[in-house]
Amino acid sequence: MGPTDLALNLLALMPTLMVAIAVLLQSKTVAAIVSMGDVFNRANKVESITTVKKKSLKEKLGKSKESVRDVDKLVFTGACVDMALLFFWMGRSPGTFYLWYTLNIPALITARYFLWRGKGLHFYLFDFCYMIDILGLIYAYVLPSSSTCFQLLFATANGPVALSVLAFNNSVVWHSFQHMISMIVHVAPMLLTLSIHWQDSDKFVTHEPGVSASPWAIVSRSIIYVYLPWVFVYYSFVFVYLGDTIKEKGYITLFDYVTKQALGKQLLWVPDSTDKMLVRKAAYLLVHVLFGTFTMFGASLMYNNFAAHCSYCIAICTAAAWNGAGFYGRVFSANYQFRNFNVELRKSLKRLSIAAERSNAINVAE
Repeated sequence: MGPTDLALNLLALMPTLMVAIAVLLQSKTVAAIVSMGDVFNRANKVESITTVKKKSLKEKLGKSKESVRDVDKLVFTGACVDMALLFFWMGRSPGTFYLWYTLNIPALITARYFLWRGKGLHFYLFDFCYMIDILGLIYAYVLPSSSTCFQLLFATANGPVALSVLAFNNSVVWHSFQHMISMIVHVAPMLLTLSIHWQDSDKFVTHEPGVSASPWAIVSRSIIYVYLPWVFVYYSFVFVYLGDTIKEKGYITLFDYVTKQALGKQLLWVPDSTDKMLVRKAAYLLVHVLFGTFTMFGASLMYNNFAAHCSYCIAICTAAAWNGAGFYGRVFSANYQFRNFNVELRKSLKRLSIAAERSNAINVAE
């Protein structure tokens, strides 16, 4: 192994190291600009899972508390079974893991559309992450013999899409359908590349003679064939063509949300005299592309390194579990504090009662 190969192998481990550091330090620096994917669960504050969530479901569905609990139990059970099936499938038959992907991704994206449609959030589905979910299906069923298509999927799925788990605090919250959808749509494309890339397969092609697999080649193809076409379609269709309709009906796009966040507000300082803020929206997409390029380069370093790619996938999945643990920890902590408060209150009341009894006894004796 030459010095260049050694350097590339060491660099290939950097994405895993960065994920580990971000999780351990709970760094949110990347949260403002990575992928700008799903924002449904972006906030770190925990909405009460025993009050707010169930109250909204009860009001919307007209169901009793027992029925809402049954829904939570069904989601929890379904999520556990689906995740168990995922890991079993990955280990038992990685070459057919694309079938699990096929069962999950179309169903979850469809469910998310109906869940978001009434809230005016369905334009989030035009985001880059969901396009890469679809790209995974295109590769599996339309272009399985194209190593170029796989390279595009690998760079984008392991770059900005996978890092959305960190950026938007995607969490393994077993009883929350929305949390699980967010986690799966960002993790599944990465796992699909893991299941295909390192297995000998008659169906899928990941290397071809004459098709360079260098980091520079992979990133440049990803920008030209995936990122820039998405930017053009998103900008022209969502921002320009549907801009007035979105504004009139009160729909929300990612730009609307991002510009209300701390770093996103900086985009509002960009000079813009257009009615639809098209200059600022172009600046937003430029930031998107720049950061996407950086993360895709990190992903492309792992293309020829199994250990680096595998450890990276484990780190991303661990981050999702860690975020879920934090979610439950905050909820349980609130419950523990409430219980401790009740215990201390009862002790204080008991002490007051004893003191009152003693005072009464002394008064009677006198």
